[in-house]
Amino acid sequence: VGAAMRIAYLLRSKRGDGHITAAVWMMILLLIFLWVLDFAGMLSQAVRVQDNTRRMLDGYVTQNAAQIYRSVKNGHDLTQTLNTDALCDACQTELGLQDWKAVDGNGHIQYSISDFTVSFILDGTLQLQVTYTIHFPIEMAGQVYATAHIPQRLSSCYQLKLD
Repeated sequence: VGAAMRIAYLLRSKRGDGHITAAVWMMILLLIFLWVLDFAGMLSQAVRVQDNTRRMLDGYVTQNAAQIYRSVKNGHDLTQTLNTDALCDACQTELGLQDWKAVDGNGHIQYSISDFTVSFILDGTLQLQVTYTIHFPIEMAGQVYATAHIPQRLSSCYQLKLD
């Protein structure tokens, strides 16, 4: 309570005692606002990457729908014949990445993706599951101080319609 009253006094003072305190508080609030804005930008990019990856997975399932349908209908294991490397390359192309890194016009890394794995689950349906981790560098004054890691897991499946 004493500190709050002191701050209130300094902000109301006519002698100019509170100008330095007010400037410090404004800088602190500005830094917090910029951090929240930066965090919102990271989450927005993570959602964009997730949406593009989901669209790519759905396109892969749609493109191979006839082969998947025949295999699931006949009870065959299709997972050995599907090319996971092609799926990884398609995802990297869809996201516009080079070596799993997104780089802006100035050459700074916006984010990178690691641990990209594709797995298939065959249980009455063929489910493609992709897991990866997005790494966002946290920068201040041009230096990277930390990295935020956001793990992702997406799936797309082809289900048989009941006759």
